[in-house]
Amino acid sequence: MIRGKQGCKTKGKVYTVIVKNYERKQLMQIIKGKILEDSTIYTNSWTNYYGLVLNGYKYYKIYYSKD
Repeated sequence: MIRGKQGCKTKGKVYTVIVKNYERKQLMQIIKGKILEDSTIYTNSWTNYYGLVLNGYKYYKIYYSKD
């Protein structure tokens, strides 16, 4: 998913969940339970997402500016 001045744009499915514990281990469990390996994932540059590549995903970081 990419969010910009025009709003959110996606060509696939979007899944969201509210978590109480947002440690890397819990995030990876949720992601592995919902997203197939070799899928492409776009997120912000938060460090808890950095393990996505090691878990078989194509991972791209979106850097948000203050524009």
